[in-house]
This record gives sequence, C-alpha cells and structure tokens, in this order.
Amino acid sequence: MPDPKSQPTPVHCLLHWERESPFAVYLTQPQPDGTVLDYRWCEVADEARRMASHLLALGLPPKSAIAILGQNSAHWIIADLAIWMAGHVSVTVSPEADRRGVAYALGHSEARLVFVGRSFENAARWRDTEAAVPDDMPVIRLPQAEPGRGEAWQSIVAAAPRLRTVTLPDPAALATILYVPGSTGRLKGVMHRFRTLCEVPRALNDLLPAQHRRTSADRLLAYLPLAECAGRLVVECASLCMGYRVFFYERPDTILQDLRRARPTLFHAIPRAWALCDLPFCPFVSLRLHRWLLAVPGVSRGLRWLQRRRIGLDQARVAFAAGGPVPREVRTWYRTAGLELIVGHGLPENFGYSHLSLPGQGREGYVGRCNPGVECRIAGNGEVLVKSPGQMMGYYKAGEKTADSLTPDGFFKTRDQGEVDTLGRLRLRRRRHVLAG
Repeated sequence: MPDPKSQPTPVHCLLHWERESPFAVYLTQPQPDGTVLDYRWCEVADEARRMASHLLALGLPPKSAIAILGQNSAHWIIADLAIWMAGHVSVTVSPEADRRGVAYALGHSEARLVFVGRSFENAARWRDTEAAVPDDMPVIRLPQAEPGRGEAWQSIVAAAPRLRTVTLPDPAALATILYVPGSTGRLKGVMHRFRTLCEVPRALNDLLPAQHRRTSADRLLAYLPLAECAGRLVVECASLCMGYRVFFYERPDTILQDLRRARPTLFHAIPRAWALCDLPFCPFVSLRLHRWLLAVPGVSRGLRWLQRRRIGLDQARVAFAAGGPVPREVRTWYRTAGLELIVGHGLPENFGYSHLSLPGQGREGYVGRCNPGVECRIAGNGEVLVKSPGQMMGYYKAGEKTADSLTPDGFFKTRDQGEVDTLGRLRLRRRRHVLAG
C-alpha cells in the first residue's frame, strides 16, 4: 500500500483512501429523525466526483472562488473536496461574522457560487447569514440545509456523471481563503496553499508521543467549526491525511449523547464540553459524595474510569485543549480522569502551527515551546513574532496589509504580547483583540 504520508494535497489523500480502504466508514452524520448515516470513503469520493463534474459543467473560470456557509456536516467536507477536484478555490467565513461580514467576504472574494449547509443554532443569525447571499449568486443546498433558494445537492449528484479523471491540484497552488476577524472590524482573507493543508497536520502528528499519534483507527467528534482554522486543520485536513473516522454532532445540547455514540479516541476539550467536569460517575450519586469518593485511595482510579465511561470518553487516548484558555479546574479534572490535556497555540495566518505543550512539559499559563521549524522571538515592544512552515501566502487582495503584517526578515506580527521562559516556553500576556464582520 502506498504510504499515505506521501500524498501532498487533500485530494490526493481522498483518492488514496478511495483506492486502499473504499469500504471503511469515513463520515458519520446524525439525521433529524434520530438515525445516522455512514459515508464510506468510496461514497464520499463518488459524491465529490459527481459534484465536481457538475461544477466543471458550469464553465466557471479556473480557480474561481466558491464559498461554503453553515455548520459542520459530512457534506461540508464533501463540498470542499468537490470544489478542489473541479480546480477551484474554497472560501469560508468565520461563524462570528454578521450579515455585513458575510456579504463582504462573498463580494471581496468574488465568489461565483455558494454551498449552503446546516443552519446555526441562532435562527435569527442564520437568516441574516443567508440574506447576505446576493440574489443573483447560484446556491447549492447541502443535504443538511433547511428548505430555501437554490438547487438541492441530492438532485445534482443523482443527475451528474461521475468524474472519472481527476486533475490533481498543484501543492503550491492556492487552495482556500479563510475569512477571519481582523483588528479593524473588517474580515481579512487568509490564503493557504494545498501543501500547507497536509504538511501541518502531519508535522503536528509527528511531534506527538507515539501513544498519542493519530492513525486511521481513531475516531473524532467534530465540534471545532470547519469554517475556522482549528476545525479545518483537525476535523478535515488531519482526517484526510491520517484516514480516521469523523462523527458529527446533532445539536449543541446533545454533547453527552454524541460522545456516547462516537466513543472518540481523540477529543478536543472546548468550552461547550467543560460542563462535563461537573458530572459524577453515576447519575444517582450526588456531586458532594462523588468528590469525596474520588479522594479515597484505592477507589478513585476505578471511579475516574467510570466517570469517563459515563460521558463517552473511556476510549479517548488523547485530549487537546481548544477554543480558548482552559481553567485550572478543567485541566485538573481531565488529568485526574486519566487524560492529560495537550495545550497549543496557533493562528489562522500559520494554519495553527506555532507552539505546543506536550504532557510533562507544561507550565501554568504557558502555551508551550516552538514546534519544529518554527521560530519565535519577542519584539522590543513585547509583541510575539513567529515564523512558521505553515505561514500563509498572504491576505487576499491586500498586498499592503500582508507586507505590514511581516517583519523585513519574514516573521509574522501576531499583535499578541508575550514572554518566553528559560526553557523556550511561550506565555501570552495579552491577546490581540479581534472583531467580527
């Protein structure tokens, strides 16, 4: 079997798994009626090929911008793959963006078409998001989308011929534009190459201890938003590179059921999941008694395992912190439950590849040492400057802004204030302030 590490772009990775593990399940999507749909690698590739065939038939100029709006779903990833297979560039917009921000991103990127997927939990906000799509812009509605304007994905895929020969992307070419909040109040389009989308997740995986490295046998619950850098890296790109299975959540308030269904081996501790720390190992045991029992020698170890089993984390091998600073009590909870949180730091501009704090190397308040290939220094004004192999191509249509964001020797100006200790671990003293849309 060819080494999956030799695949230079996400499209190469998809074709690898389609060929080598066609009947292994890749994506698991819950349905509104309580059932779930499993998509095997061969099915994901088939739908992506058919949608790519449809996009090619539209006669759009090569490398056209095509946007994806909506929450995480199996077809969010399949749409992204279809865009790339058709030789185009995918555009995503931060979930924090308001109607004005979404409209700006679509106009600034000159998007030719938009895929509309699962709505946000906030119905009013989602209506604003959809209303930002120009009336003359073609819309394709993903299977999880609510009824509305545009063609249905299922109808297109059923009628489109299967694209048999895929023109593979140039690893150095532009793959995607991530519209993220900027300090001026306007979204900025961060451009990344295809090569970065594969090299970064592999480099991060190689950095982990052997027992924590991700493999095709792993399972992940996709809570990190795909429209943001962290979700794109962990949920989509890493799963395509490593071949692991991705489960999607039903609703934000069903995290317990979703975790029990997925029994993830990889877990990302986000603010939404922190409430799990207050759950006893048994629903009939009070929190006070639970805490007392955990302090009893010889009893606590078994109870911690029951605690993890109750919330669906009994098979988790590794847990990563994401979504913001993690409170000390949360880190302590995971540690006592047998899961050491791996803390890291990265930005959309370096595709999340900057610093990592591995088990046994952490220090309270610090985000870890530089990843291999990363250089970091503190400017005279205390600003953290980083040069990373994952560094962006630049900001879309903003050459002056790109130049202003870099030092003469190529370090990115993070606008974070920080300091480095004697072991090279970075502490962020003041984070940059960002605004949506």
